[in-house]
Amino acid sequence: MFKTLRVKLLVFFLLTTLTPLSFLGYISYQSQKQELTKYIEQSLLTFSNELASEIERTLYERISDVKHLATNPILKEVSSTNEEIQEQFIHFMDVYDFYSDTIFVKPDGIVSISSIDKVIGSDLNDRKWFQASIKGDIYLSDIYLSPVIHEPVLVMSAPVFNESGEEVVGVISPLFDLNYLWQTFTKFSEQDQIVGLEGYAFLINKNGEFIAHPDHRKILNENHLEKNNLNGSEIVFNSKN
Repeated sequence: MFKTLRVKLLVFFLLTTLTPLSFLGYISYQSQKQELTKYIEQSLLTFSNELASEIERTLYERISDVKHLATNPILKEVSSTNEEIQEQFIHFMDVYDFYSDTIFVKPDGIVSISSIDKVIGSDLNDRKWFQASIKGDIYLSDIYLSPVIHEPVLVMSAPVFNESGEEVVGVISPLFDLNYLWQTFTKFSEQDQIVGLEGYAFLINKNGEFIAHPDHRKILNENHLEKNNLNGSEIVFNSKN
C-alpha cells in the first residue's frame, strides 16, 4: 500500500511540476519565435530599404551622366561629323564603363551613330523615349525587351540642343549595362546570407514580370504575380503592414 501511495505521490508531483514547466517552456518558445520572426522581418525591411536607396542612387547618377553628355560641344555643333561624335561617345564610355553603347538619333528618328552595326539606320521615331527627348525632355524607361537587339534594356535619353539652345539637333541614348544593376541584387543576397537569412533578392515591374533575378532566364520571361496568384495591390498592402 505504501509503495502504491508513493507512486501516486510521485506521479502527482511530476504532473504538478512538469505541467507548469511545459507551459512555461511553450510560452518561452512562442516568445522567442515571435522575437526571431520580428528580427527577420526587420532585417529584411532594412536591407530592402538599403537596396531601394542604392538603386535610386544608381539611376540618379546615370541620368546625370546622360545630361552631362548632352552638353558636349561636339554634339551640339551641327557641322560635327559622325566620326567626331563617335569619338566623343568612345571617350564617354571609357570614363563611364556602365555603358555598352551610345547612340545618336537624328530629328527624323533614324539612328546615325552606334557601335552596334545592326542598330545604325534603325527607325526609332515611334519610341516613347525618342518622342519625349525630341521635345526637350530627359527620359528614363522601364526595363523592357528591346525589339532591335533582343535583350533587356533600360533606356535613358536626352535632347541635344544646338549652341544657341533653341533647337533640338538630335537625341542621345547611352545603353546602360544591366549587369551592374543585377550585381547590386547579388550583393544584397550575399548580405542576407551573412546575417543568416536564406533566399535571394529580385525585382519585378508593375506587371509582375521579373526585371532583376539571379536566374537571368526569368527576366521578362516569367511573371511572379501570375505564378503565385498575387496582384500588385496585395504586395503594396503587405509591405505597409
